[in-house]
Amino acid sequence: MTQPVVNLEAEEAVLGAALMSRQALAQVMHLQVQDFYSESNRVVFGAIQAMVAQREPIDAITVWAHLVATNAH
Repeated sequence: MTQPVVNLEAEEAVLGAALMSRQALAQVMHLQVQDFYSESNRVVFGAIQAMVAQREPIDAITVWAHLVATNAH
């Protein structure tokens, strides 16, 4: 059985870029929650996906507020 390739720094860089740049966000929206190894990174990306679907603004503050509001933090 092969082990998945895990690069938590890369996952965090993807999420950080998505939070800071609309262009970066657009480039990572093809990803799926399952593409993230870290459970906390999955939760954050899931929140970003939900917020994009609802056409809500995406930044660190709004995503945190979404996580708190949905009890996902």
